[in-house]
Amino acid sequence: MNNISIQSDNYYVKEAIRNIINESTFISHAGQSVAIFFFEKQWVTRHEFHSLLLCQADRVLIIGSDVVLSFIEKNILIKNVCLLSGKAEIKTIRTALNNFLNGVYSVLLQYPEPSQEAYKLTEKSIRIISSYLSGVPLAAISKVEKINAKTLYAYKSKVMTEKGLISSLSLVNHWKMVRLAEIYLENITPAQYLKSEKRSAQPTPYAYQVL
Repeated sequence: MNNISIQSDNYYVKEAIRNIINESTFISHAGQSVAIFFFEKQWVTRHEFHSLLLCQADRVLIIGSDVVLSFIEKNILIKNVCLLSGKAEIKTIRTALNNFLNGVYSVLLQYPEPSQEAYKLTEKSIRIISSYLSGVPLAAISKVEKINAKTLYAYKSKVMTEKGLISSLSLVNHWKMVRLAEIYLENITPAQYLKSEKRSAQPTPYAYQVL
């Protein structure tokens, strides 16, 4: 297991995955490193997201909720990544993990294709969503941006679709990570961004209105 890294904030989950690996029969791929990320919550913290952005493993397995997997798939361009729903039964996880470690295709896993070019938010979209999440009244946003309420809904909907944010709560929890991913893709060191932000294990408590 020297070439296998397990990332989870839950000690018991890490031990469970280690036990599954120890009980599994798999072929060791010499020189290849493997990373397994397990997310229990419905959001990804900045620290966790930073670890994903900088992951250099040859193959990566990400286990989490549909909300988390949707967000990660759209915002992290990692090659050789597999996704597995955290709602799966332990027997399914065991089988999927064994297939993953052996490099065998499995219908239990998702194999997202990394985009050649990630969707980039426009400055206007960034201003609108940032204002919205800061609790600025919709009427004020409409006046400043010179657009009507219907267009505001359209901007929010487009951003959420392109960034894999399947609920308003996911938008609230993951907005700073969306921005961090864009900074990373522009070759600006994520550590520089994180250094200026206070790390937190909890999502940022924005005051927001549900559009």
